[in-house]
Amino acid sequence: MAISGCSLRLFHREGAYYVAIDHPGVAAELATRWHALPPLTEPIPPPGFHNFIVPDTAPLQGLIREIYHLVRALPSEPLRQFEEATRTLPRSTEAERLIIQRVGQNVFREALDLYWGHRCAVTQVTQRPLVRASHIKPWGFSGDAERLDVYNGLLAAPLDRAGLGVHPGLQLQHLSPAHLPYHAWHREHLFEGAAEGSRP
Repeated sequence: MAISGCSLRLFHREGAYYVAIDHPGVAAELATRWHALPPLTEPIPPPGFHNFIVPDTAPLQGLIREIYHLVRALPSEPLRQFEEATRTLPRSTEAERLIIQRVGQNVFREALDLYWGHRCAVTQVTQRPLVRASHIKPWGFSGDAERLDVYNGLLAAPLDRAGLGVHPGLQLQHLSPAHLPYHAWHREHLFEGAAEGSRP
């Protein structure tokens, strides 16, 4: 079975389902939440594939759904979608460039929705009007590849703290190593710069 940009092999043996995938980025993400098997575990996956195991059909459906979402969200699929959608659009006027930007922002939002499961990355709020797609490294400081990189963004609900039960102990649900360069850039150029600008 193939999902755009990723091939799947599915095995059933001794009451368990084995899913092998050949997308390294998806495999790395899944390994933080699903049971990954060493390469030499039976059934041995084909070269370049990564094996995951689930006990029955309910988690199997969840795993396949998550694979599908990650394939659509991880680099460089959103960039490919953006380039395809804007290939024939004119870019000579400011109004035309704003249309291109809007297309990119919509593609980025969809990728973040898929990656974060349509939930705020901190509070888990799911109401779409309350959750914003936010760049870590802002749009104006990035090229198209970074603008559309799902790791350069968070879904966040910037609402009243008391109403959401937000407290200092809350943390992001998970971070991939691919998020870290964007967070480092943000701390260096935006957070620390803002703090220095507020000093007397």
